[in-house]
Amino acid sequence: MFKLLGAYFSRLSKWLVFRILLLLMLIGGIGAALLMRKIPGAWNMPYMMAYLMFPHYVGVVIGLFNYPLFTNGTIRNQLSVGHRRSHIYLADWAASNVFSVALYLVFTVGFFITLALCGEAMTAGQNPVMIEGLPSAMEVNPAASVSLKAVLCGVTLSLMQIIFFTTVTQLFCVMLKGVKSFLAIYLGNQMLVIGSIGIAALCGKYDLPDMLLNLLPSVVCMRQSSFAADPDFWPGLLAMIAETVIVYTLGSLYFRKTDIN
Repeated sequence: MFKLLGAYFSRLSKWLVFRILLLLMLIGGIGAALLMRKIPGAWNMPYMMAYLMFPHYVGVVIGLFNYPLFTNGTIRNQLSVGHRRSHIYLADWAASNVFSVALYLVFTVGFFITLALCGEAMTAGQNPVMIEGLPSAMEVNPAASVSLKAVLCGVTLSLMQIIFFTTVTQLFCVMLKGVKSFLAIYLGNQMLVIGSIGIAALCGKYDLPDMLLNLLPSVVCMRQSSFAADPDFWPGLLAMIAETVIVYTLGSLYFRKTDIN
């Protein structure tokens, strides 16, 4: 099992696409912070990316990462040397999540550090305040201030949502038998996001219980978009963990039964 995990992580670390994307995420995070350093609410940027962009393009790239496994006989070879299907699925899931989480963290850390070090007073004539838990070089408008605890809560929910969509993408890859259509993966993730937003709109229109919103990963993240302390943090986080476990279990069971050509 550990050798199998090592093989997947080694393949990921040597994958040129992964290295290029890491560099682009770092440049993007630093560049976005420099461009937005005078904009109130700039702290929302990494969080908004988590539910607006990552479920889509990360899903497609993970599909690209998984494609050779089904087309060049990699999985057949792993089975022939005695690896269990459940172990193969777990190793692929772990590598895929390291891939997607690493991209998000590189962007987010680069963004926050740059914004903290290079941010300026947001509005002339207002007394700047210091951001709790961040470097003292950061002075901002009070309306844009944010606590370290709120940032950690927001990033945690973002990461959990990315893990959820990575798990969904892996299920799509297995069901599509070799990732025959990257468009299908993109559309599948997009429908999940749009469906979540649609259900949230119905909850507001028909006065449905707010607890339903905790079952919708994208909506949980949208409600944290201001990095405000949200009393539903734990219900939302636990709901996403439970949903990830369910999707992973379904994908693993399907992988055990499906034919590997």
